[in-house]
Amino acid sequence: MQLKDLEYFVQVAKLANLTQAAQYFSVSQPTITYAIKRLENSLGTQLLARDPQHRSVRLTETGTQFLYHARRILSEMQRARLEINNRQKEKLVLGLPPIIGNYFFPRYIGDLKREKLISRLETHSLGSEEMLTNLLNGNLNLAFIATAAPLKNPDLDLLCLDEKAFKIICSQNELDFSGSVTFKQAAIKPFIAFDEGFIHNKVFDYLETRSGVTPNVIYKTTDVDILKNMVSHNAGLALLTELAITEQDDVKVLAINEKQVPTFQIYLAYRHDHVLSAVEKAFIAIIRDQSGTKRD
Repeated sequence: MQLKDLEYFVQVAKLANLTQAAQYFSVSQPTITYAIKRLENSLGTQLLARDPQHRSVRLTETGTQFLYHARRILSEMQRARLEINNRQKEKLVLGLPPIIGNYFFPRYIGDLKREKLISRLETHSLGSEEMLTNLLNGNLNLAFIATAAPLKNPDLDLLCLDEKAFKIICSQNELDFSGSVTFKQAAIKPFIAFDEGFIHNKVFDYLETRSGVTPNVIYKTTDVDILKNMVSHNAGLALLTELAITEQDDVKVLAINEKQVPTFQIYLAYRHDHVLSAVEKAFIAIIRDQSGTKRD
């Protein structure tokens, strides 16, 4: 069984047409036909049924079953290529969400520099949800991930590194609030929010549902600094983890006066089946030792 045959089969299943699949790969139609026949002979079953009237093909029941496995085999092979390529380059491919990258990761820079690991880093900045997907499909080997609930996944080894509260921030000139505020009280004001992909949105939705109110979100951004600057200029309020709030920010910080508010939880994650390189082991050891954490 050849990997190319699997690629041909998956594309035929997608297009339901042998000619179009041949055009996609820039090969002759007989090449595609022979590949499918090799697979059928190897498996002892018919994978495709022809529909001469519409000049198309469809998957048989066993073809549908095999398609699931073919996609997984190709995905695993792609993951293997990526991992081997990164290992040969002695690079540490690391997922680093923007907020964690700006406000949490710098605490490790000194130790990473001392161990000469900075030059080995190849970082990718994505939202935590997209980060998790890329980690599981093999595009990343290690990733920092933020969640609003304990992260549990049997395919991952996890180090829980820190936990921070969510706050509501407003302008220093905001006179209606001081100290703490319920979400319902805050909802009378307009809000600046993050675009999709930020954990903040899940917490925001949770607070909306719990309080039964829906604030007027007047602007969305992916940039934390833009969000804080707009709040400081009294454009609206914002929900933000305390991790991203510094003494230099010209904003008023309000505690959320609600029960069971989710927290901003930070993990370092890597796949359980990934064989760690020496560089990755050294990196994880630094993170674990400095954070005083144990594997979940």
